[in-house]
Amino acid sequence: MGCRDPGFPAYAGNPDLRSVHSGMVIHSAQFNYFVQQIQDAATSFGASQKDVDLIGFAMQRFERGDNVNVICNQHDCPCQAGLTADSNGNCVGSGSGTGNGTGTGTGTGNGNGGGNGNGNGNNNGAAMISPSIGGLFVAAMTAVVALLL
Repeated sequence: MGCRDPGFPAYAGNPDLRSVHSGMVIHSAQFNYFVQQIQDAATSFGASQKDVDLIGFAMQRFERGDNVNVICNQHDCPCQAGLTADSNGNCVGSGSGTGNGTGTGTGTGNGNGGGNGNGNGNNNGAAMISPSIGGLFVAAMTAVVALLL
C-alpha cells in the first residue's frame, strides 16, 4: 500500500480495491462517513488542518471510476476527477477536453485539450501529503479499522 516504514509490516492483502469492495454496497454517505472518521482520527493524532484536508483530497481517488482504486461503488457516489456520469450513471471520460489545470502524479489523457489542457486524465499518483502526516495517516487508518472490527 505504499508504506515504506521498516517497522510496519508489508501489506499482504489484495491491492485491487475494486474487487475487494465489489460485493459490498457502499453508498456516498457511508464512504463520506469513513473518510470523516479517518480525518477525525488524524486530527486526534495532532495532524494539521492542511494535512487533514489533504487526506480528504487523497480519498477522492477511491470514488467511482475506471481504475482499481474504487471503494465508493454505487451510483450516488461521485465520479473520480476527470470523469463524468453518463445517462446510465456510469463514470466515463469525455472524448475531448480543455483546461489549464495543474496536478501531481502520472496519468494519461482521454482526449486532446485545447490551449494548455490535456483533456481528462486519470491521476494515479498519491496526493502530496507531508512526510509527517504519513505516519499519522497509517495510525489513523489503523484506529478506524480497529473501531470497525
